[in-house]
Amino acid sequence: MLSLPLRPLLAAAGFLALLLTLLLTVGCSSTGSTTQVAAERECCGQCAGDTTLASANDAKFEQDRAAILAMAGEYKVTFAFQEVLGVRAGYELADPYTSAATELVEVVEDNGDFISLQHLLVVTTEEGEHHVVKHWRQDWRYEQAEGYSFAGNNVWQPIDFDAIAGTWTQSVYQVDDSPRYWGVGTWVHRDGVSTWSSSLTNRPLPRREYSKRSDYQVLAAINTHVVTPNGWMHYQSNYKHDLENPESPVIALESGVNTYERTTEADFSAAREYWENTEVYWAEVRAAWSDIYAGHETLALQSRVRGEPMYSHFFDMADEYWGDADCADVRERAQAIIDEFRRTEAASVQP
Repeated sequence: MLSLPLRPLLAAAGFLALLLTLLLTVGCSSTGSTTQVAAERECCGQCAGDTTLASANDAKFEQDRAAILAMAGEYKVTFAFQEVLGVRAGYELADPYTSAATELVEVVEDNGDFISLQHLLVVTTEEGEHHVVKHWRQDWRYEQAEGYSFAGNNVWQPIDFDAIAGTWTQSVYQVDDSPRYWGVGTWVHRDGVSTWSSSLTNRPLPRREYSKRSDYQVLAAINTHVVTPNGWMHYQSNYKHDLENPESPVIALESGVNTYERTTEADFSAAREYWENTEVYWAEVRAAWSDIYAGHETLALQSRVRGEPMYSHFFDMADEYWGDADCADVRERAQAIIDEFRRTEAASVQP
């Protein structure tokens, strides 16, 4: 149960994210394709003062990158969610949810305008043993033109973004590197604090509610990341959508605050051991998924194949390749698993 002082903080998080989104929208009213933006910059190169502008843009770009890379590290994490408003008549607010964990965030890739961060969750048992879970992954790409939006029923539809100069797209993936959500926003840096707020993004139900609730099917969210010298926060303003009731689709509003506080007290050796022994394997799995995403077509997935969810198939295969530096056949095997799970949008889910 959340303490009373935290309740107004959670409620305020939703308004903060919405306000930041509005401010960023006003500040980024110039839109156009990436090609158009590049052409405009080239044209402006003939104008006086372009060197100063280019230098300012380069400095901002490096600030953005530094903020993203600063999310890597060792953290104590708290997750707190609370429904703040029932929208549908007669709706009763769900009980607040809180949990805590330790998490290692590793830089998987850094290619300048593309940064990939892998989260590794460390769960400590009562016996003191450390159990590692390959957790979510967040990729950041500068001025990305396209992505996906969750449509419910395990379907992700391709979408095109307005390639606004200076934006970063955050794409988030599930534990098996399957899709979760994409959001676009601009970083703002002030007084040692960096803030990024996304467009409204659709995603599947969170795992804390996936197996417990059937009264909504899509979580639409404005995500805000706030990076400070001591760690970072992930604010969420969530809208719970019931696709089966188009006349009154939103059932409730929820605020979430996930806090990542840097720590030197937790033991992350098990997480590092896991990643050292599976990093090559997971790189091949990501490559297989990248081939799928590059097609930019509707992606519909079954919930289970041969009685198991997708992550079970990939985690079992990870055990096979533990410590193996030669994973040349993983990409093909991963592609085969993905193909088994893919379905036509209208097809029923395989039991």
